[in-house]
Amino acid sequence: VLELMRRQRRTAVRYLVAIVVPLVAFALVLDQVPALSSWRPFGLLPLPWLVLGPVGLFAIVALAYFHERDAQRIEDEWAASHPDEARR
Repeated sequence: VLELMRRQRRTAVRYLVAIVVPLVAFALVLDQVPALSSWRPFGLLPLPWLVLGPVGLFAIVALAYFHERDAQRIEDEWAASHPDEARR
């Protein structure tokens, strides 16, 4: 069971990093280049709203889908290799 938990944790941390690192990098870029905070690409919403809104939201939804798929695969592999423990 500990092996399963370690594999699940590794997968979760990998996807967490894939979400947090770009968001922190974007925040640092906005801090270093304040003009980007008010830039309106194509006359739409300001750049931070576009990145954190639709782009960020859909990226998180996509990563959640792939994380769920990987977590299920790990669980299925573990259950197949440990049939006695999986029934409990």
